[in-house]
Amino acid sequence: MKLKSVFIVIIFCVQLIFSAYGENNPLFVISIDGKYGFINKSGEIVIEPQFEMANPFQEGFARFKQNNKWGFIDKNGNVVVEPVFNKSGNFSEGLANVMENDTWGYIDKTGKYIIPSNFIKAYPFNNGLALTRIQLNLVGFIPIGMRHAYISSENETVISDFFINPESFSQNLAGVGWMKYFLFIPLREKYGFIDKDGNKLIDNIYNSVSPFCEGMAAVNYKKKMGFINIKGDMVIQPQYNIAYDFHYGRARIIVDQKMGFIDQSGDEVIKPEYLSARDFSQNLAAVLINDKWGFIDKNGEIVIEPKFTMAKSFSNGLALVELNDKVGYINKSGEFIWEKLK
Repeated sequence: MKLKSVFIVIIFCVQLIFSAYGENNPLFVISIDGKYGFINKSGEIVIEPQFEMANPFQEGFARFKQNNKWGFIDKNGNVVVEPVFNKSGNFSEGLANVMENDTWGYIDKTGKYIIPSNFIKAYPFNNGLALTRIQLNLVGFIPIGMRHAYISSENETVISDFFINPESFSQNLAGVGWMKYFLFIPLREKYGFIDKDGNKLIDNIYNSVSPFCEGMAAVNYKKKMGFINIKGDMVIQPQYNIAYDFHYGRARIIVDQKMGFIDQSGDEVIKPEYLSARDFSQNLAAVLINDKWGFIDKNGEIVIEPKFTMAKSFSNGLALVELNDKVGYINKSGEFIWEKLK
């Protein structure tokens, strides 16, 4: 059948880009006439566009949506878990969080429930534990928190508390918030970190925290962003309005509304001169220069000239870009390996 129009829609966000790492024979999501499929690294269609929605592969399986329900396929395009779920996450540590009838549980790669569907919300496993939401916390009639539990893959509750905005574990620590009180009156929340036994390892003194990445976490202290190490030591003093996580030894910072990069010593290795930039991924970062996107290396040298109207981060050796009237994937030499008219 002749297609009237062809365009690509790629599901690329930071969390999916990093989850895609390590996949053998990586595949990339495309959309043709509103149906989703996959191409390989050579630009060949290997799974014909046929789904209402699809997400990148993780642990050998990809989520897909059909008839408004979610299921999973393998890299041959075979349906391994039928689309019966209202919502789902990706497989992580062998299990996927799925929702049926407004409650969440966990299935294995055959679609069998390993942990029953009885959570208000469930998040992917990481570092051997999964964050779940189980109960609303009220002071009088005022909701001030939610009881969360970190569970094991055997459905054992390891940690349970009325945390505020808890995060999944990363590098064996999880950022969580606690409410500060004065005479039983809730004042404000402050954030710190717990270990996998639920012990408060880093005190809750921060306005916000980010997950640990490459041994460091961005924290907001007295309305400025800095970085702490896994011991809780402030290794880069709070000085930035906005600071992002470290990736490939570099972290984005914003100074005077311009983006640059620092290293883990806090040295400004790439001056804040970009209107926008993405995190480093596979040792390259997309940067916006004079309204055009290009790519720099970790020293700030331009390796792919800024000529694109849009550019996403590299993942598995390819990056999604737009150039004039076409959209497609380029390799690290800046060459299109697959392109289509928009």
